[in-house]
Amino acid sequence: MNKFVIGALATTMASGLSFAGSGTEEWAGLDRDIENLASSYAPQGSGFAVDGFLRSIYSNSSDISVGGNDLGGFAIANARVNVRGNVGDYGVFVSVDAAGGTAALLDAYGTFSIGDQVNGQMGQFRPPFLWSSQIDEDNFLLLSRPVNGALWSSRDNGVMFNGTFEQLGWYVAAQNGSDGAGDELALTGRVDFDALGPGIGLQEGAYGAGDESNLTVGLAFHDDGNLSDGSAIGFDAAYTRGAISAHAEMVDYDADFFA
Repeated sequence: MNKFVIGALATTMASGLSFAGSGTEEWAGLDRDIENLASSYAPQGSGFAVDGFLRSIYSNSSDISVGGNDLGGFAIANARVNVRGNVGDYGVFVSVDAAGGTAALLDAYGTFSIGDQVNGQMGQFRPPFLWSSQIDEDNFLLLSRPVNGALWSSRDNGVMFNGTFEQLGWYVAAQNGSDGAGDELALTGRVDFDALGPGIGLQEGAYGAGDESNLTVGLAFHDDGNLSDGSAIGFDAAYTRGAISAHAEMVDYDADFFA
């Protein structure tokens, strides 16, 4: 029996401060300054760069009990450090997060180019299944991913190839899957299409979006060879126009995906 899970549909509008009369140009200029500062830390040509971010949150819920009390406290959601670099057509990316007081290795992979159209990477990374699962936490709009995005945000060891052709992007990955280093692999494939404008990058919400409409739709398939009935089909769409953004996703899971 299949399980059908529909993810969150979020429609958002930017803060009214973005329309602060004559100050609108000042806000746009501040956005550009932030983007230029971020890009200045990226390696130019050959070299290495270090960046990161910190997210501290407060959570409150009467439905969750902690030590006999309702949930209501602070936590470090992310304490991230990224190291990236490249030499010619080869690159490396390593990401470590110390949230919770214990450092954990997240991403660790090398990249390489195959001609002008195809890129490859090998190491530990997230499967290229859903758009929301690929977004880093410092580019969230809300505090958490949608339910489906959270399920697909875990890392695994393997190899991936990807490329673009005009408005179409494609990704194919082979990773260890549920049997770890066993001989059955988990295969993931995804295509996304920029239906309107230049499409949506890995950024939730309307930050940095222009006045024109931007729409990216994606379709993905995953099959874990270690599970007799362990495939999933995903669909997602992300849209922005000025200060408005919307995102929807849904996944059809086979029976062996959940206990």
